Amino acid sequence: MKLKLDLFKGEPVPISLLRASDTTIPVTEINIDHKKLSHYLYFDEFNLLIAKDHQTLEMLDSNNKQFRFIDGGLGDSSEIRRGKSNALGRAFCKMMLSEHWGIKYYWDVDRSLKSSNLQHSFNITIRKNGQGDKPDFFCARDVKSFFLAEAKGRGVKNAVNFTNGSYRSWLEQFTRISIHDLDKNKDVEVKGYIVATRLLCKSEKTNVIPNILVKDPKTFGEINMEDWDKCQMFSSYIMRMHYVSILKILGFEDMANLLQSERVNSGLDVVYYEGEVDGINYIYTKVEANESGQDIIHGILRDVFHMLLNTVKGNYKSIEFLDNLDFYKEATDDIFIGLDGTVSVVIENNSKGRDYVKQSKSIQTKIIKRELAYE
Repeated sequence: MKLKLDLFKGEPVPISLLRASDTTIPVTEINIDHKKLSHYLYFDEFNLLIAKDHQTLEMLDSNNKQFRFIDGGLGDSSEIRRGKSNALGRAFCKMMLSEHWGIKYYWDVDRSLKSSNLQHSFNITIRKNGQGDKPDFFCARDVKSFFLAEAKGRGVKNAVNFTNGSYRSWLEQFTRISIHDLDKNKDVEVKGYIVATRLLCKSEKTNVIPNILVKDPKTFGEINMEDWDKCQMFSSYIMRMHYVSILKILGFEDMANLLQSERVNSGLDVVYYEGEVDGINYIYTKVEANESGQDIIHGILRDVFHMLLNTVKGNYKSIEFLDNLDFYKEATDDIFIGLDGTVSVVIENNSKGRDYVKQSKSIQTKIIKRELAYE
């Protein structure tokens, strides 16, 4: 299934979005892998209730070459449709920026505005300027670079292009947020991304090709991000907050709270399962089922989990070494690995339910209870 791709002219284009026959010309459409999209939909705390019903992406019109849902597949009421469109917009944003720009760590701006740790630890504040919407995420590619991102999921009444009023209002959102360095009493200029996706059902606007738009505006600031002496600190903090969210989604609430607060505890019981598929070891806490008779496991690579354990023990530099791990692996029918080390495993038509772990030749699992001892 495909979406038309609209990139703002004159801006750098990742090689993955250039034509194979002529690497000076961007592609005009992209294939959407719904398993990858489902992964990004699930690993978003704000989307979790929508992602957990395992039904949204099962409502795709599989007979359509365009990325469209069956009629009614996005919900029967405007409120439900708005919620699903927003959730899918966030998932598309993360998928596009991760898969093509290598930006893999995300921290919700709403949460950043409530954080007191930044000022306490780094003498940095996040400020909202005026009324109106602001970007959705701070995000980071690694410990050396961070960005802002705005995700939009639009419906039948809202075109996605570079000329309408909605697009101009999206650009204005980047004027309403700033990073302020209290030591220098100056704001930091931050590059941003807008990723907007039009989501249509089978019979809606049949003369329109559903599309995805990407544009990279900037915030105003007197300090260039690349020259900022606190760039690595802030990027690392985004990484840490990203994994706080991931741990909560996976059910490691106590571990997430320690990672967020930087508290050192005398000990913590962590109970989890360790699985293996295609030679890849991962950690998870539960198995879920979808409407198609598949079992779904969401987890995190074992090596990443152990680095997070070291971070929680008080070695906060450990999280920066995640950039040295190579998570890349082509998605298969069995497993998808995000660039942040999150994992989605699909077990087809498992009639024996949770007993599959004893029967499957491709997946082995064991339960581990580990007490973290702090030195």
